[in-house]
Amino acid sequence: MAQSSFFIENQATVGEQLVEYQTTRTGTVDHFTNEQYAGKLIAIGIVPGSRLEVIRKAPFGGSWYVRVDRQCIALRKQELACIVMK
Repeated sequence: MAQSSFFIENQATVGEQLVEYQTTRTGTVDHFTNEQYAGKLIAIGIVPGSRLEVIRKAPFGGSWYVRVDRQCIALRKQELACIVMK
């Protein structure tokens, strides 16, 4: 299976820690740790090099609100966890 340059498997990442933050976190998307989620995230506009800001956690722990470049998106915890930031 061919891997793209923005997908890195089995690596300890800062992205996994993003879901533990209660406050705003801002950074640049470096790559993804899950190939399936990477395809979805790229399709909705979250690509390596995008500026990402974690805005807040949704009520009841369901998802996280993030701002990517100029759009706001709600991501599931698993989707957010696979994003590695610079």
